Amino acid sequence: MMKKTMTALGLVMALSTTAQAAQLPVVDVVVTSEIDGIENANAMQYWPEIEGDLESAIEKELTNMVEVNGFIVDVFIQEVRLNDSPVLTDDGRFNYIAGYIDVYEKNENVPHHTLPLILKAYEDDTPQDGVIYVSPDVEDFYGALLTTFAEKTATYLDELPETTPADETSK
Repeated sequence: MMKKTMTALGLVMALSTTAQAAQLPVVDVVVTSEIDGIENANAMQYWPEIEGDLESAIEKELTNMVEVNGFIVDVFIQEVRLNDSPVLTDDGRFNYIAGYIDVYEKNENVPHHTLPLILKAYEDDTPQDGVIYVSPDVEDFYGALLTTFAEKTATYLDELPETTPADETSK
């Protein structure tokens, strides 16, 4: 039994390494937003570092950062909301983030690939016998949403066809 488990574990590790090796080479990650442009939106009041935090989270998830001949990952945050409202609570709580991921070749204006991404965090309201419920705090939702956005971005890059941008010296 132990031998089969170790073999299965080795196979999973080998496959995950293969999947990671296929990730597009990325030379830069840029995160921008226009959250303040939405009427009554107040997310930037509470989360002024959201762009930098998401950029750092994405870079941590990427396995193929390069110095030259890589793609640019441009992430645009369109909305941060609490349910259907752009007005967050007094403590900055939100449970919805939407945006898109564009993958560009350096010095090009048209993305090679685009992915819209919408994430919504929620608390399980279904009480179960013997379970004590603790509501997550504001930072838990923030961290979970940004981490998941970063993970989904890396997974998206893993699933794109293996290509490399044109050699920068030939442009």
